[in-house]
Amino acid sequence: MKSLFGMSDYERSEFAVKATGQGLVSVIVPVYQSERYVDSCLASISQQTYRNLEIIVIDDGSWDRSAAICDKWAEQDNRIRVTHQTNSGLSGARNVGLDQATGSFITFVDSDDLISPIFVERLVAEMQDSDIDIAVMDLTPFTDVSSPRYTMGGGVERADARDYWVGVVNRGRGFEACGRMYRSSLFDSLRFIPGLIYEDLEIMPRLHLAARQVVFVDAQLYGYRQHADSIMSSSRCSPSTDLLRVLKENIEGVGDWPVSSVTKRRLVGGYLVHAAKSIEPKRLDIRATVDPVYAVAYKALMRRSLLAILRSPDLGFVYKALMVSSGVSVTLFEGSMRWAARAKACGIPGIRRRGRRA
Repeated sequence: MKSLFGMSDYERSEFAVKATGQGLVSVIVPVYQSERYVDSCLASISQQTYRNLEIIVIDDGSWDRSAAICDKWAEQDNRIRVTHQTNSGLSGARNVGLDQATGSFITFVDSDDLISPIFVERLVAEMQDSDIDIAVMDLTPFTDVSSPRYTMGGGVERADARDYWVGVVNRGRGFEACGRMYRSSLFDSLRFIPGLIYEDLEIMPRLHLAARQVVFVDAQLYGYRQHADSIMSSSRCSPSTDLLRVLKENIEGVGDWPVSSVTKRRLVGGYLVHAAKSIEPKRLDIRATVDPVYAVAYKALMRRSLLAILRSPDLGFVYKALMVSSGVSVTLFEGSMRWAARAKACGIPGIRRRGRRA
């Protein structure tokens, strides 16, 4: 019989036994202007079946009711401690939490998200092997008018951390710092870069380079809130140039990875596709415009990466041509992508962006 946690009582007891005695887990929760959501977020953390937690809440200069809500929770649950500070951004708040963390394992929960009651238990159960440095699962999206649909499969996949990250980059998803559990020693010499947007995309390669093994858990127990302004399509495509800075640094860092030359080409190609996707039209019926400053930086990156685009083993010949064209004109690329989307729908080959999984 399935329990309210989405698995049989036997299955849950198996994971509970594996999780027993696994040590203190530090849950780091940055909070900024989250009065609508932080109460339910902290409730979902406080109600975890795995009880050996320290819940580190960093109020990052909120001027709404968030601070008061957090303080109230600290009075109700002695595992919660709250730090109030002037605003330093998500990276800065997470770094303060890392400085305070004393657990054997670390996980991050954003203050507008929710986690299943067995989220921590399920991940910490997979950390019993000392070679496992990261346990990860997919996120499940929800909105202000819906609830997370938590799911629990039965399988796990274990992989070398570097190979796993190559697969993430080539699939184009799974860059988030949330929805994971980390062995705390990974952060002995690593921190988020303060003030940087796309901080997860920047730190994740460094974490996977430092890690040994990753285990992927077939479950969705972390609810990621999608806000209306991120769901609704816009006619303006204006990502921050921080994205290009991070991708450029990630590409330059590929040389340090102890992997084959083919794998390095796959990794670089995946990062460049991520850049190209930032200017792709979100909807065919709306013509997007790209910020001129971003367009200049984007074209410079693509022109510098011409050889890497052509050598990527995971890109179809048409998409390679489109990426090369984007280094000349983002408007040409945007129009070409409209054509490509229609052609792909008609079955024209060669537009494939990504190849095999790592």
